[in-house]
Amino acid sequence: MKRNKLVFLSVIILLLTFSGVAYGAYSPDYDAGYSVGREYFAKYGTALNAENALTIHALNGYDGYVPKDATNGWKDYSEGFKAGYNDALNGVSPSVNYAEALGNAEGTRFGARDYKIGVSSNWKYRLPSDSEIVTKYNLTVMNAEYRIKFLETFKVAFEKGYNEAYEKALIEPVRTSMSQGLSDGNNAGNIMGKTLAERDFMMKYNINYKRDLPTDEEIVTMFNLTKDTNEYKDAFIQGFIANYEVSYNQTYRSLAASEAQNRTVYKIIGISGDNIAHNNGFSVTIPAGVFYKDVYVSLENQYSEYFNTNGMTLVSDIFKVKLDNPSISLDNEGLIDIEFPYYGKPDKVGIYKLVNEKWYYLPTLATEGKIKASVMPSTITNKESIYAAFIDNSLKTLIDTRTHWAKDEINTMVRRNIILGYPDETFKPENKITRAEFLILLSRIEDWTLPGYVENATYFKDYKTFENYDRIISYSLSMGYIKGYPDRTFRPNDNISYKEVELIIQRVTKNKNFKWADIATQMMYDKTVRSKSFDNMNNKITRAEASYMLYHLNEWRY
Repeated sequence: MKRNKLVFLSVIILLLTFSGVAYGAYSPDYDAGYSVGREYFAKYGTALNAENALTIHALNGYDGYVPKDATNGWKDYSEGFKAGYNDALNGVSPSVNYAEALGNAEGTRFGARDYKIGVSSNWKYRLPSDSEIVTKYNLTVMNAEYRIKFLETFKVAFEKGYNEAYEKALIEPVRTSMSQGLSDGNNAGNIMGKTLAERDFMMKYNINYKRDLPTDEEIVTMFNLTKDTNEYKDAFIQGFIANYEVSYNQTYRSLAASEAQNRTVYKIIGISGDNIAHNNGFSVTIPAGVFYKDVYVSLENQYSEYFNTNGMTLVSDIFKVKLDNPSISLDNEGLIDIEFPYYGKPDKVGIYKLVNEKWYYLPTLATEGKIKASVMPSTITNKESIYAAFIDNSLKTLIDTRTHWAKDEINTMVRRNIILGYPDETFKPENKITRAEFLILLSRIEDWTLPGYVENATYFKDYKTFENYDRIISYSLSMGYIKGYPDRTFRPNDNISYKEVELIIQRVTKNKNFKWADIATQMMYDKTVRSKSFDNMNNKITRAEASYMLYHLNEWRY
């Protein structure tokens, strides 16, 4: 037996010594070059020789490689590269790194065993001594340089193998358990959500996945999870609840969509214009000349229970309007009328459009028996638009805007929760608007996602004067919309000039052609109000003027 073992070890030594890349003879840089050389042969093949391939590799900056040996690294790397290229050319397979393979195998064995017997992870404790390694693998027959390299590689591989094996034994059962629990929970939640959605739809219940959603305790009991691991149980519950909600909502809405075939009317409207009406009185009127070709219009009555009403009282059906304009071109000055039947008090009622899951008020005119909103054709063309009529009982009327020239714009922005007014229910429209107030209005209109950090705001010496809204100012600064002053102040309470407003809007809209003068001219002809910007652009803008501008710049959204 001893003789057989000695023969076996001798064969290993011969392989190590005389194979294409003898284990102990080369450095890590040589080995790295060897691997890349083989890769380059796979790319260029016999089209290049090893020297030419190495030249191309060098021109590519050695693809970012950094030698381990600062003195001889590039020499070893280059020799390895050419050897790898030529071996690949001649069909020679790379030799096995025995020290790495043996060290990894030993480490893996000890790591798995230590976890199994309940011993804390400690690869150094299990690592054989140098003498034990030398004896076990009969390295005394090799030269000192080989033994040193073997031991170094063995230890690194041992540590890696041990830690990976221990970690796998520790984590893998938990991961597998959680993965299985999540999958099983998903399946169970999907089946139950579908079943209860079908029942609720047939019983004419409003959509509400929470109605019969089991509690965590009920899920544990229902599926006998008390006998399983906590990881499996928690994952099962998580998967069940998530998929239950999705399955319930998808099933209910799919059934409702099938029923919706009788809830939709269609019409082709020519360039001369026309009206399309639903049987409950909702209608859309397109004037002549708005479109240059026939358009296809549909009105679809929606199930109101699908929608969050934002705390308002729904006083109409909810309608989805689709207007397909194949020519794309249109006259955006010819407004389209949206009308609902309505017979209640007109003061707090309005037509609203659903935009990004939120209801936005449209300027509404109430006449006997109906309410009407006029919208730009571009806001409704080649897209789905959803409209409804609501009464907003929480609406506050700003008492000093009732007869003001900008009352319509201000009122609309109040109803969109962009303008909040002062605690005494005034707006003070002719007061100048401050830098901070203007940014606050912008943040609400643009629906900024504000940052959690405010370091760029705390840079200013007067930070304490605006720390209540520092995130808005921080966002504006980070986006380059506004700047502070050279003396490291921001001066949030300073009134803002027409020129500053013009620059900010150019940056926010990414439109360098925006000019405040265009707004001022429109305001003069629309409202017969002359802006003081005509005298000097450094004059300060009023709250009413800012509201008028922001309203007209953003109507394209609605």
